[in-house]
Amino acid sequence: VTTAAGGAAEVVEDGVTGYVVPVDDAEAMVAAIVGLLDDPEIRREMGRRAAERIADRFAIADFTARLDGLTGRGVETSA
Repeated sequence: VTTAAGGAAEVVEDGVTGYVVPVDDAEAMVAAIVGLLDDPEIRREMGRRAAERIADRFAIADFTARLDGLTGRGVETSA
């Protein structure tokens, strides 16, 4: 459960990998947390999907390849 502000909202897909609630809406935050506490199946499913998403989006091989591409472009540009 996260708010719609900051980096976490970019990773969490509302209703799929977690819940995104409006900023400054404590009632929505509590409702989302209680809903997850009351439903172990949805917790497991969202957790599984979130783990898959993180593994896909932030795999170390992909990250280093993107980083190599960025640093290579920076070196070429400054040369």
